[in-house]
Amino acid sequence: MTYDESIKISKLIFEKKIALVQTFLLAVSPWHILFSRVGFRAILFPFFFCLGLFLFFKGLRKGKFLVLSAVAFSFSLYTYSSARVFIPLFLIFLSLFFFKDLIKIRPHSIIACVILVLVLVVLGLHWVSPPGMARASATLQTGLVQSVKNYFSYFSPNFLFFNGDPNLRHSIQGVGQLYSLEILTVTAGLIALFVSFVRTKNKHLMVLFVGIMLYPIPAALTEPNHALRAIIGCVFFPIVSGYGIHWVVGYLKKKPLRIFVTTGILLTIFAGFLNFGKKYFYEYPFYSWYHWDFGWKQAIALSKRKNYRNIFVSNYYFLPHCFILFYSKYPPEKYQKAPIQSLTQNNFKISHFSMPPYHIVSLEDLDPSECEDSLIITFPRQKEYIRTRMPLKEVGTVKTPDGKVLKILLEITK
Repeated sequence: MTYDESIKISKLIFEKKIALVQTFLLAVSPWHILFSRVGFRAILFPFFFCLGLFLFFKGLRKGKFLVLSAVAFSFSLYTYSSARVFIPLFLIFLSLFFFKDLIKIRPHSIIACVILVLVLVVLGLHWVSPPGMARASATLQTGLVQSVKNYFSYFSPNFLFFNGDPNLRHSIQGVGQLYSLEILTVTAGLIALFVSFVRTKNKHLMVLFVGIMLYPIPAALTEPNHALRAIIGCVFFPIVSGYGIHWVVGYLKKKPLRIFVTTGILLTIFAGFLNFGKKYFYEYPFYSWYHWDFGWKQAIALSKRKNYRNIFVSNYYFLPHCFILFYSKYPPEKYQKAPIQSLTQNNFKISHFSMPPYHIVSLEDLDPSECEDSLIITFPRQKEYIRTRMPLKEVGTVKTPDGKVLKILLEITK
């Protein structure tokens, strides 16, 4: 969906050929592919932002689209926490750049403004409340100097072009958020945007430049090199990179040479895409499994082979209730009546919680006399300790992609 809106924005600013190149760069972007395939909620942010910006540019010509733009930007505020910071800042600059144009369509501008203000007030009341600030209070960086350092980390070649986010849920080893070749095309694009704006005073170009400058701010308020919190950057960089290719190729006088250079650049990026695909599908699973809490789907499936009265899950696992709820298809309405209450942003430890027949418990506290017809899901290292307290029979194991035993299922025998 983001591709469609991105090409529409590019067409409004540039000619069709440039827009197609920019859309190709977004389509093969490691940044966009990874979060789209995983299905992070944050991937909705780029889509609604692109839709809002496209409708805004359309609204400058036909005022009725301005109201729809306000609705799209409002939806983006519900997608991910980074939008809380980025969207208001971006809209301020957008309003300043196009203030004279907005005055000409005053009725639609007022309606759009009212919509945005109402949404921001309603959401703002929640954001500043204790529940709304729970996550922010645990992640926000209060030091100005550190925030500035964080900000510049999002422009570092290591983050953008070579190694990306160090968190293996957000990137893969040896691949940046963009392709290595784009260090040249992005640089050229930024220079081209500035030069073109100086020459033409085209405010649309400055919007892209400001977007690049603003994109790290929400993430910089928390930590460096966080690709998810800076996900809106996956929209701006392909556009700037594509414009850089156009700008460089434009200096070549002969058409065959222009076609040759453009094709060469795109084929090199496509080769990078193939390399990314190889790493992503054939290498990534073997070293990233730990970061994805691999194995719960298999463990829950094995636990269903027999109708156990109780299934005890070690509380040493990190937030196992999420996976149990999902893979066991536990009724949502049942969970909502008695949800887990013990978690805080600073303590993700679950001591005791039940979703019958599953029970997250401290295995050390199990009473053998109450464990008849039961199953235990735990780490291999806990097997011998539990065996000293009650008779066990191993009925299943879950192995990592590289063959290591990750989880064992132990049936408590009479």
